[in-house]
Amino acid sequence: MNKRGSLIRLASTLPKGSSERRTLLSMLVRAYGPGKKITVEDLEMIGGNSLRGGEDLEGLARMLNSASGMRGVEKAMREADKVLGGFGVEAVFEEGEYDGNPAMTYINTGDTYNATIVYDVDEDELYVGTWGDWVEHAEREGRRIR
Repeated sequence: MNKRGSLIRLASTLPKGSSERRTLLSMLVRAYGPGKKITVEDLEMIGGNSLRGGEDLEGLARMLNSASGMRGVEKAMREADKVLGGFGVEAVFEEGEYDGNPAMTYINTGDTYNATIVYDVDEDELYVGTWGDWVEHAEREGRRIR
């Protein structure tokens, strides 16, 4: 497991809402979150036991890193979901936003705080993180998430 994977797993063992967890997750986002390239190691960590071998993770990483705009990212995320054994691409909306545009999409990996691929629609950023941490951060900024 790479250093990022070890830190994400460590963060998942800390109590939700604890200052230690917030500090570690804040460090992770700065070191590995938005603006950072998705690596083969990231995809191996996210896919875990769902990977059978023979997947073109280098090609998938290139596809994810080069995707742009909501449609391009959504297509890349659907492909990543299939390859990584996820449970679908899901969306999170802001309260009162009923135009159909989500605030964030992510690959459902089975747990709110499992590492996954997150797409922050407003920032047009695709990165490795957890969707639970994205929601916590958005709520701390005063956004109402539904």
